[in-house]
Amino acid sequence: MAISGIELSASVLVGTTKPVDAKYGPYAAASLSDATDLAKADITSGLRYEGLTAGIKVGSDNILEYWFYGGIEDENFVQKTGSSAALTIQDSGSDVDTNVGTINFLGTLNATQNGSGTVDVSSQTFVSNVGSALSQWIIDHNLGTYPAVTTVNDSDQVVFGQVTYNSVNQVKIDFSTAIAGKAYFNV
Repeated sequence: MAISGIELSASVLVGTTKPVDAKYGPYAAASLSDATDLAKADITSGLRYEGLTAGIKVGSDNILEYWFYGGIEDENFVQKTGSSAALTIQDSGSDVDTNVGTINFLGTLNATQNGSGTVDVSSQTFVSNVGSALSQWIIDHNLGTYPAVTTVNDSDQVVFGQVTYNSVNQVKIDFSTAIAGKAYFNV
């Protein structure tokens, strides 16, 4: 369905409980990709402008707002985010409970936006358990870089030691007393 309309040179105030601009939609489909594809096909390049918002509805879910951000090409049609944005967890390997109140990210996160408006987040973290109380820990992390290092004792309290990078794959940590615990290496 092609959208047509009348071009107005001034603002018009209309009292209604539904979107006045037909470009808003909502565009409904069984999957998110189908719904966004429908919106992009219906809102042709001549009707697009940066900031244009459209409603996307998947099944019986609430309407998600997408907009043209950073341009008017298909790849610029991304989900609006805000303080109440939802977090969708997709996992490929282990069990993830998506019904949680808090997600703690340990380490540096690398975020890359792909063409569909989704951001891929990744992190490299290596954890070394030191079970015996020692005043010097020498740990091979094999991350190929100089990671941030956080150490905790066996009660999970942060403790501070002198960190020396022996190489891009090995760290020496000296403590004033012998302790057991864990070292977290984050890239």
